[in-house]
Amino acid sequence: MTEQGKPLPDPKELLQIKDNLVAFWDQLPPEHQETMALVLIDRVMQTEMGEWLKEAMAIKWSGNMVEQKWAFFPISWVGKQDLLNCRPDLAQQIGSLNDAEVEHIGGKIGDALQETYKLAMGIALTHYFGIEEPD
Repeated sequence: MTEQGKPLPDPKELLQIKDNLVAFWDQLPPEHQETMALVLIDRVMQTEMGEWLKEAMAIKWSGNMVEQKWAFFPISWVGKQDLLNCRPDLAQQIGSLNDAEVEHIGGKIGDALQETYKLAMGIALTHYFGIEEPD
């Protein structure tokens, strides 16, 4: 359901809506695109997705501001508390980890998520297009 209580359109309709938004967006002069971007960001920040958007923007535009279209997503925000929540039985070992070790573990989590993401994408495409699973 959408926030307005309406059922979500099917995936094909959602793609069409997005394509239409981009087409209309391209018709706006740059200064209106800038102000609308702020309006849209403000709307998202007021939802449950606001925190996700803030983190995604920080990752995308942190550091040298070089655009990386298909970069891997770092999992650098993993902290000791996250590890403790997962494995409270390892509290002593987790407590002794330094920041570099926690960051290394976060990277390994990112690697695993990337592989899971690729697998999920393949499954979604297979089901969406109604084709048989590849061998």
